[in-house]
Amino acid sequence: MAAASLTGQNHFHDQYSTVGLDTPMTEKSDWLRRKTRTSRKWRGICCGVGIIAFMAIIAGIVLGFVTRKGKVDGLAPPPDPEKPTGNRPMPPITQFTPNPSLHKAFYGIDYNPAKALMPWCGLTLQNVVDDMILVSQLTNRIRLYGMDCSQADLTFQAITALNLNTTLKVVLTLWVDKDPVTYQRQYDTLFRVLDTYGTDMVQGISVGNEVLFRGDMSLAALGELMKTVRTAVKTRYNKTLPVFTSEIGSNLNASLAAISDELSGNFHPYFAGTGVDEAAKWTMLQYNTTMETNPTSTGLKGAISEVGWPSAPASAVYMTYAVPGLANLQTMIDTFICQANAAGIPYYWFEFQDAAWKNDPKVPVEPYWGIFDKDKGLKIKVPTCVAP
Repeated sequence: MAAASLTGQNHFHDQYSTVGLDTPMTEKSDWLRRKTRTSRKWRGICCGVGIIAFMAIIAGIVLGFVTRKGKVDGLAPPPDPEKPTGNRPMPPITQFTPNPSLHKAFYGIDYNPAKALMPWCGLTLQNVVDDMILVSQLTNRIRLYGMDCSQADLTFQAITALNLNTTLKVVLTLWVDKDPVTYQRQYDTLFRVLDTYGTDMVQGISVGNEVLFRGDMSLAALGELMKTVRTAVKTRYNKTLPVFTSEIGSNLNASLAAISDELSGNFHPYFAGTGVDEAAKWTMLQYNTTMETNPTSTGLKGAISEVGWPSAPASAVYMTYAVPGLANLQTMIDTFICQANAAGIPYYWFEFQDAAWKNDPKVPVEPYWGIFDKDKGLKIKVPTCVAP
């Protein structure tokens, strides 16, 4: 559901099965002449000094005006990026007091940081550190949606700065759409990041999210991209990492399993029109049935790459029974999280934080799936069970 590119992805999941954005003096004497000469001399000196002082004042006024003008109106030229300024970035603030309301109850969480949308970007290391402080108190795994705006690089920097590099794992995602330039940028960035940080913090690599659902690429073409990534990782790092794609649940089939190291599905009971009281049960049933009937050659257990419930707007009732709301979000949390943990079902909760940038009148629920609101206020009561 989340986007990592300017290419939009807000949509209705209409392929789910239905289940329940500043005047000279006159000379008259020798004395007077001498006096006059002396006076003229001093007047000359004084005039000279006065002129110099006047020029200095004018220069100061002009300089002050220009400086002020640059500061107020933004007219001062930016520093030359090729010239060192002598300043170094401040290290991020990493000290924090654990929040007693947070527990590591979630197997994984989908993380789509704010200010990570091309072409605007704006994401900073401190932004991500602040997010990871919260995330790390809820889970040991996160799933990204793309490589743009340095989000993967900043995520690994933040994890390292917080000394979480042995506990917090990341599913990296290459955003795939119809533009090959987009994919090449994602691919090149992936390997720059892996060259820098290695593979130890990587849980897996997803080549795209809902690519087949959007019709952006054929199954065969997507399979070739996965094969190329898989081979490059093995060749460059002598490492085998799971390479797959994430799709809506109804697109997980034997053909996709045949080209994937594991199946990764977005199972959303809301978009299936399921009432919240049956949503957890529906999700686990769909997962179990899909994974059992479509095994991969690696034998790796598949994962639910997205599952959640929207907290607003209440008016966006879907297919009669699926009703957004905070209370219903809490019900989904209470009936799914601990039960899925106990059943050994790998899942990534959708999502970390409300995403105001996804505002779309056609799909009004899109911004409201977060565990935290847009200001990072906790929206739910976190279960006390511990995820595997």
